[in-house]
Amino acid sequence: MKVVFSNAVGLTDSSGTSAGCAFTGFSQGQPAPDTLSCSGDNCTMEVNGAVNVLANQDNRVGLDFVLKNFTVTGFNTPSCSATMRVSPLNASQMDQKTGFFSGVSGMISSAVDNTVTINTGTRSFIINATAGGAGFSGFMQFAKTNGFPALANCAGFDFGAGSCQSTQVMATVSGTVSNLGSSGANSTFALAFKNGTINVSVPAAQVDGALENGGLAIVKLISQTGVNSFTAAQAESLSGMGAMGTPMNNGIPGGGMPMM
Repeated sequence: MKVVFSNAVGLTDSSGTSAGCAFTGFSQGQPAPDTLSCSGDNCTMEVNGAVNVLANQDNRVGLDFVLKNFTVTGFNTPSCSATMRVSPLNASQMDQKTGFFSGVSGMISSAVDNTVTINTGTRSFIINATAGGAGFSGFMQFAKTNGFPALANCAGFDFGAGSCQSTQVMATVSGTVSNLGSSGANSTFALAFKNGTINVSVPAAQVDGALENGGLAIVKLISQTGVNSFTAAQAESLSGMGAMGTPMNNGIPGGGMPMM
C-alpha cells in the first residue's frame, strides 16, 4: 500500500511542551527504519506485508499506526525528526483490533446541517453524517473554529465523487486535564487546549490509561451537549509517555488519509 501525507507533525512531551517536528522514516518492526520519500511538504510511504487483494472485488485493508512506539530525536530543535511504527492489516486482523478506524480524517473546511467537508491534505471528501443528530452542525463548526481534526467512520466510499456515508464523525483534541470526577458510569473532567477549556464526559470503560489532574490526554469528541460541554467516545492518558506524536492542531498524523 502506498500512502501520501504531510511530513509536518506537532509533538507534546510529558511536561506539556509542544513543538513542531517532521516525519523522516517508518518502521515495520525491523532494526533499521525505512526512509520516507518526500517532495516539498508531502511524503510517500510504501508498506509491504501479508495483505492480499483480489481484482474487481472490494477488499478491506488498513494500516496500523502504533503511536506509542514512534521514535523521536531532537525534540524541540530545528532538526527534530520522528519515525513511525506502522504495519498493514488484512480484514481478519482488522476485526481483531480495538480502536480501529476506517474512513476519512483531516481538517474541517465546512459544515452545513448533517454534511461536513473534510480536507485530507490531498483532496476533500463530503461526509454525509447519517447519525449526526441535533446540534451536529454547531459541534462541527466549533471543531473547525478551534482547529480540531475530524475523523469520519465511513460505511461506504464513492471515491469518484469524493464522498462517504458516515455513521459517526469525531473531533480530536488534546490538552491538560483538571477537575477530574465521575458521573454514573462516566468519567468527567475539564480539558484545557490551546484556545480555551471544554468540559468532557466519557464512558469510564473507554478511557485508556489513568487520567490525572495536570496530566495530558487526547479525546475523541462525538457530540456537544451545552456551551463548552461535550461527550466523548474515547479518551487516552498521555502522561508519562515522553515526546508524543500528537500531530499539528491537536490532530492525527499527516493531516489524515482515506482508508478502506
